[in-house]
Amino acid sequence: MISCRLHMLMAEKRMNISDLHRETGLSRTLLTLMHKDELSRIDLASLNTLCNYFDCEVGDIILFQKDQS
Repeated sequence: MISCRLHMLMAEKRMNISDLHRETGLSRTLLTLMHKDELSRIDLASLNTLCNYFDCEVGDIILFQKDQS
C-alpha cells in the first residue's frame, strides 16, 4: 500500500493547504488530494517541488508499506 504523508509534514510546519499553495504554486486540488491521502498519481515535478520545499526525501512524503497477504 502506498500512502501520502503530506498532512504530517504540513502539521509539523503548522500550515494549511492555502499556505502551501501560496508558497509552492502547486494546485489546491493536488494538495487537497495529497492531504486527504486520496491521490492516485503525482507527477515528478510536483513531488520535486514538495521535496525542495520541505527539504526532505520522496520517502518522507510517499510511504510504501507491503500489503498484508
